[in-house]
Amino acid sequence: MGQSTDPLARRLAGALLLAGFAVMVPGIAFAVSSETGTEYVPPTFSARAGGTLLIAAVSLTLLGLVAFDSVLWKAGDRVLSGLGTVAYIAAAASWAVGTGRALVQ
Repeated sequence: MGQSTDPLARRLAGALLLAGFAVMVPGIAFAVSSETGTEYVPPTFSARAGGTLLIAAVSLTLLGLVAFDSVLWKAGDRVLSGLGTVAYIAAAASWAVGTGRALVQ
């Protein structure tokens, strides 16, 4: 059986995940308001604000998942929590790079 998990680590992971969600809601609203139906992202405030907020949301969620991974590791999950975190890191990094490139073009 796994070790007991630290309540502070659980609260920190939960707070980071909730903060990521809270930042994602206005980011999606800005991103949807700037959609043109093409790959081109217009250089408007709403496009840049939406991209910036979504990158912040994905980053906060990533930090929350890393913190939650350590909680799950202490609880006894050695494989799936790590695989999920690594998969999210790869997806978040590639998405952030793509979004950043679209914003500076």
